[in-house]
Amino acid sequence: MKRERRHELKENALAEFLGKWITRLAPYSQRIAIVVLAIVIIYLAWGIWSRWAAAREQGAWEALYSAMESGTAADYEAVAEQFPQTKAGYWSRLLAADTRLQIACNTIMTNKPDAAQELRKALDHYLALRNVSVSPFFEQRVLWGLARTYEALAATKEGQGELDRAINLYQELVDRFPDGP
Repeated sequence: MKRERRHELKENALAEFLGKWITRLAPYSQRIAIVVLAIVIIYLAWGIWSRWAAAREQGAWEALYSAMESGTAADYEAVAEQFPQTKAGYWSRLLAADTRLQIACNTIMTNKPDAAQELRKALDHYLALRNVSVSPFFEQRVLWGLARTYEALAATKEGQGELDRAINLYQELVDRFPDGP
């Protein structure tokens, strides 16, 4: 029995299989090592980048929440400039536009030139967000704000003829989001 066991151990199939493959792959060992090293480096770089991006996004949201405490357009604009091309930065720009629009609507009957200036700032923000796709709700908010801004601009001297744009944007909003809020 011991003799058979020794013979079995001597002719291990797995050892033979591995030995053949090691012999076949030996000429390519340097290339294989380079590929494995490259994969490890790419994986590590991706991990570092994803952690950095998540931390940046988190910082952007914290800055936005901080800006919401004051609720001024300038604070929202500062967050949007500090964190461009982040979701929080886009939302911050949208809130800045909404705030500018609200200020303009509150002063349009008493001070049309100042209201028109605020409307132009709001319009610039909305137009910058026109092709940004954060979520369907975000897109609805941008279209609605843009339409409201053109509608308010129509009440000013420099905004004559903007009412047609507002109507078209309201129609686009209804067509694209028939079940929207």
